[in-house]
Amino acid sequence: MEDQEGISRVVFSRQGGVVMKSAFWIVVVIVMGFIGFLIGYSLPPFVEAGIIGGGPNKVKAGAQLDTKTQNYYKNLLKEE
Repeated sequence: MEDQEGISRVVFSRQGGVVMKSAFWIVVVIVMGFIGFLIGYSLPPFVEAGIIGGGPNKVKAGAQLDTKTQNYYKNLLKEE
């Protein structure tokens, strides 16, 4: 009878170890999923601005205006 009790204790402790290892990986997957979700929401503004993925000289600041529109804005502050 003592041998069977000893074997059941070994099997039980091995199962407990497996449960602990799988619980750890479940927590790791949930945390990494949450972090990935947050990163997914923070990256699009950087991509849109050209900071990530755009590379240098691909996104230029300012809009190209025609001469008539440029003169309009230059003359806005002049008094008539």
